[in-house]
Amino acid sequence: MQSILQYLPTWIIENKDSLAIASWAVSALALAFGLASLLATKKAGETYRRLMIGPGAEDLHQILSEQAGAVRDLQTEVARLRAENQQLRDEAVGHLQHFGMLRYNAFAETGSDLSFSVAWLDGRRDGLVLTSLYGRQESRVYAKPVKNGLSNYSLTEEEKRAIEAALRQQ
Repeated sequence: MQSILQYLPTWIIENKDSLAIASWAVSALALAFGLASLLATKKAGETYRRLMIGPGAEDLHQILSEQAGAVRDLQTEVARLRAENQQLRDEAVGHLQHFGMLRYNAFAETGSDLSFSVAWLDGRRDGLVLTSLYGRQESRVYAKPVKNGLSNYSLTEEEKRAIEAALRQQ
């Protein structure tokens, strides 16, 4: 049986001592990396075992299941609250939200700002304007419907200003 050395290139045979040292060095590095990997794996395993068996003997799976259930419950509650909020917003548009008032002296002989015009409007700019004209001998009250900030009845300047004041409110 012939030696295996005859099949190797001559540079390997001539440098076999250097190659042997290099092989030992590579083997030592591989062994060091293997040990480091073994220690890291052991540490990760210990961390995993600690997570799986918690302080109250609850395992990670149970904790995650409970959290997932809590998240689902919160998502359901948020959806319910959003729907309720939208319903309230839709209803609020029809409620009286805007108020404007103007006091003035309708008749020169009264001497005071005892007359007034008041506008109450909802979110659609619908509502009414109420005017009270005060005089020494008599007082009159007028109510006019308002639709989209306007009325089918003629509006006085004071009534228009009361509606404008109501619409300026946010």
